[in-house]
Amino acid sequence: MRVTKSFLIFNMYKDYMKFNKKLLKANYKGTYLFEILVDEEKKAYQYYLIDFDNLSVTWQETPFEKYDVKFSTDDAIMLKITNKQVNPSKLVAEKKIKAEGKQEYISKLTSDFFPTVPKL
Repeated sequence: MRVTKSFLIFNMYKDYMKFNKKLLKANYKGTYLFEILVDEEKKAYQYYLIDFDNLSVTWQETPFEKYDVKFSTDDAIMLKITNKQVNPSKLVAEKKIKAEGKQEYISKLTSDFFPTVPKL
């Protein structure tokens, strides 16, 4: 399965619109940033940064945790998540996801790997 720029952008946007209306999308030198306000009282945000040149996704929830996510674009996607604040070299989670369909890709990425995003 080939993961294209438009495919990722569309699915990230579509998937996170249901969590919060304050989703921002920015284009910076081939990199796309998604900012989601997940808790208005605590001013908690989640950031998804997609770098298409390096095929990497960075996820960050402020101000507590930061993870890096790497994936390949063949028939499977390998996600490696490390908590940089605790120990930059320690692998927190690793999972191989078989990517069979467009709808499946982002939903598996979020449900299997990322903490649940609260609905406001």
